Amino acid sequence: MEKSVTITLSPMTFVVKGKTNEELVENAKQAMLEQLQKQFPSIAVSINDANVLTDEQATPGTIVATKEGIGIITALNEKTINVTLTAHRMVQGAPQAFKLSTATFEEARSKRADWMKPNWSEGDTAYLKNKGNIEEVVVGKKSGSKFKVYIINGGGVHYTLTEQQMNAILRDEKQQWK
Repeated sequence: MEKSVTITLSPMTFVVKGKTNEELVENAKQAMLEQLQKQFPSIAVSINDANVLTDEQATPGTIVATKEGIGIITALNEKTINVTLTAHRMVQGAPQAFKLSTATFEEARSKRADWMKPNWSEGDTAYLKNKGNIEEVVVGKKSGSKFKVYIINGGGVHYTLTEQQMNAILRDEKQQWK
């Protein structure tokens, strides 16, 4: 049997002495090792399939799969991620609750319904034309008056746009750019 086991340690704080920040960090590491040998701290354990999403793989714009369906990561929170599944179903969970998906953008996307237009919201998908290239994107969280718009499977690369800018440069369908 092959499984992915995630162990999360409780935060540990140490009072140490040192002349530089580097020396303080090294002394704290040494104090932590000594503490771990004496008494192991409380931990949280999660056992999942071996092909679960890792924290490093969890970036906005990544296409993922879960029991509920296929979707796209729209935001990273402190311990969870936001995923918009097809038909604008929003789910949230630890990265380990999801798997990387080989689904295409068309299979994973949530299109805006006519009644939603001209507004944009988290989870909407579109096409953006940039320097002659047409990029597949997903709208992330709104911060103030701007949204982060993430390139699909782009490693978190994004544009920060106002709704007015989004209305000017995003299209719901690829053929709208031709």
